[in-house]
Amino acid sequence: MGLVNASLIVGGLLAAVPIALHLLMRPKPQSMVFPAVRFVLNRQESNVRKLQLRHWLLLALRCLIIVLLALSLARPSVVAAAYGRWLVSGFLCGLLLLSTTLSIAAHLHQKHRGIVLTMAATTAVLFILLGSSVVYALRGRSIFLTGNRLAPVATALIFDTSLRMDYRTRNQTRLEVACEMGNWVVEHLPPDSQVAVLESRMPAGQNKQFEAPGFCLNLSGAERAIERLQTTGHTRTLWRVIEESINLLARSELSQQEIFVFTDFTRSAWLREEEARRIGELLREQEHIVLHIIDVGVTDPKNIRLGNLELSTQTTALHQPLDVSVSLHAIGLSGQRTLELTVEEANSTGPLVQGEKTILPTSQTRGQRLVDVNDERNPTTTFSLPQLPIGIHHGRIRLVDPDGLTADNQRFFSFEVRDPWSVLVVAPKNVNTHLFTEALSPQQEASRGNSSYNCVAVPQAALTAEQLADFAAVLFLDPKPLSPELWQALAGYVRDGGNTAFFLGPNANPADLFNHPVAQELLPGKLARQTRAGDRQLFLQPEQLQHPVLATFRTIPPENVPWQLYPVFRHWDLEPVHPAASVIIRFGNKLPALVERPVGQGRVLAMATPISEPPRPNGRDPWNELAGANDWPRFALINDLANYLSQHDTIPALNYQVGDHVVLNNDSARQPDRYQLFVSDDEPYETLAQRDKISIRYTQQHGTYRLKGQRGGLVLRGFSVNIPAQETDLQRLEDDALAGWLGPDRFHLARKKEEIEVGIRQAREGRELYPLLILALVLVLAIEHFLANRFYRDHTDSSETFAPTS
Repeated sequence: MGLVNASLIVGGLLAAVPIALHLLMRPKPQSMVFPAVRFVLNRQESNVRKLQLRHWLLLALRCLIIVLLALSLARPSVVAAAYGRWLVSGFLCGLLLLSTTLSIAAHLHQKHRGIVLTMAATTAVLFILLGSSVVYALRGRSIFLTGNRLAPVATALIFDTSLRMDYRTRNQTRLEVACEMGNWVVEHLPPDSQVAVLESRMPAGQNKQFEAPGFCLNLSGAERAIERLQTTGHTRTLWRVIEESINLLARSELSQQEIFVFTDFTRSAWLREEEARRIGELLREQEHIVLHIIDVGVTDPKNIRLGNLELSTQTTALHQPLDVSVSLHAIGLSGQRTLELTVEEANSTGPLVQGEKTILPTSQTRGQRLVDVNDERNPTTTFSLPQLPIGIHHGRIRLVDPDGLTADNQRFFSFEVRDPWSVLVVAPKNVNTHLFTEALSPQQEASRGNSSYNCVAVPQAALTAEQLADFAAVLFLDPKPLSPELWQALAGYVRDGGNTAFFLGPNANPADLFNHPVAQELLPGKLARQTRAGDRQLFLQPEQLQHPVLATFRTIPPENVPWQLYPVFRHWDLEPVHPAASVIIRFGNKLPALVERPVGQGRVLAMATPISEPPRPNGRDPWNELAGANDWPRFALINDLANYLSQHDTIPALNYQVGDHVVLNNDSARQPDRYQLFVSDDEPYETLAQRDKISIRYTQQHGTYRLKGQRGGLVLRGFSVNIPAQETDLQRLEDDALAGWLGPDRFHLARKKEEIEVGIRQAREGRELYPLLILALVLVLAIEHFLANRFYRDHTDSSETFAPTS
């Protein structure tokens, strides 16, 4: 067979194309999973994930159990100051563990998405808080301790040496108990420890903060320093001593530092809240310092103490009585107590030294009082001392019945009896001085020699004949203008220490002569004009009663002083008042009534209206009715004013408190420049006068200080020193007061040696975290047990559900 185009037969092979397309386009079979089988497979995958998550959670809990068990056996500890922070961290850790468990459980049980997100957010917040708490707990110095009680310690022992520590019970004073405990603390210090012994005594002559002493050379030196401790009446607050001890410990290279404060825990030792809060801030900054407060006081003190003495005056005129008042304060006691007042007998020889013994002048009992006292009543008792000779006298008030604290059972006082003060009363002839001199020195009393003042009344025209220096004060009643020479003489008298007063009235005319420059060198103001008030509504209105001129009125309620019964009808306007002057009393119209001006070493007073004008003066209308019926306010004002002028800057201070720097005037022209100083019955020592002054800085002991010198004969002087009444107040501090100031975890309060030992162990070994770790271990075990039972029970239930049935 032949083919025309044999080559085209090859095209028949294209028949394979449809076959290939058929084969390629043929539908492929799909693998289909039976719906029931697909559900089983999905559930199996979910169960596998849950099971793995449960296994990981249980594994983590079991690892945590092993870690907590290991930490518990290691018994870590932290300083007491950080214990609270670690406690917070542990609490947050427990909350985080609980929150994590609940979050996982919510996820495993496929709870609502919002619940799962809330639990997850709570867990994240707790994790952040826990991290912050741990970082805060780790800050500071020596947070983790080694637990080595033999490591050396830098220790400051602070002893309250106030007189309160002399309180005796069970035959021991509080200071003796404190020293005993202090020695016990020193004995239990590790070798090579540094010890400083501080006390609350205020150094003599110094009231400011001073540099604390350094550390003792060794522990034996500390014990000797404790043995030398004595009580004193002049102390600092314990806060100041604690601050000094903190500064001292800052110089130590030892990491463990402790402060022990031995005190009777009374309020007086811990006053000054601002100092307490400053110490609290220091302790928060110095967290490595542990503060131990050792309470050696008694919880129910029983004591009766005398309050501060009050003298009617420190200098009294011959034959004038002196009033001495004192109050009684009881705590834990009640009943009747006997008060006794004694005064040293006048002795021409003063204290004597015989061999090694000092013989003091004998005292005579001048009065006794039986007083009822209790916790709620503080009675005041007043003694009157009449008929004492001229000179300086020393006395004492004491409780006859003894109690646990003897230091506050007596108070000392000194006073001077001198001749009556000479006062010069100057007035024109048309002014009657009788009303004034009778108020100041009644004629009947003066004739008996019982007046405090020797009043010399002279006409103004005869003033040039008087020696002003012979008088303690010069008083002008409604004066006429003075000559320039008299103004100059009077100014010189005042500059040298004299005192004068002008009671201005109608005779002060012309006013220009009182406003002359030579007069204004002395007067406290210019006379501007006269103010009239005819409606009887203008009177004196004292407002500030602190000035000595108003001393009597300070003890009387203002509503009981009837100034409105003594109207003022006319007065001078003292305007302008000198810049150096001050207004003591004003009228009801607020204009100055009584003005004072210092000039040199003296004082000048000016009153804008007469003070002793009769009700019906001759030939004119009265300026006021101050001298009306029952004019006791005028009488009191005149006496206080004269007392202020005649005694101002002339009465030496004779009564002080312990710690005061005593400075006594000493006229080198008539007084010795060398004295023997006797303090109680101690050996006297010599003191010198310099620049007409005797300076005595050391007044740490309460009692009578006697000065004995020679200058043309024997010269006896002296003064008294007392402890402040609040210094021996045995009221105890509230238990929560220190916690409020310092924080409850910044100090350790102990009353027994066993409690001190606990505090020392916590300070040097730290407070163990063992209880917290055991608690956490129990909590984790409980959670692990609960979850394991839950998980395995669920797993068993699932296995039973899908088990094949026959």
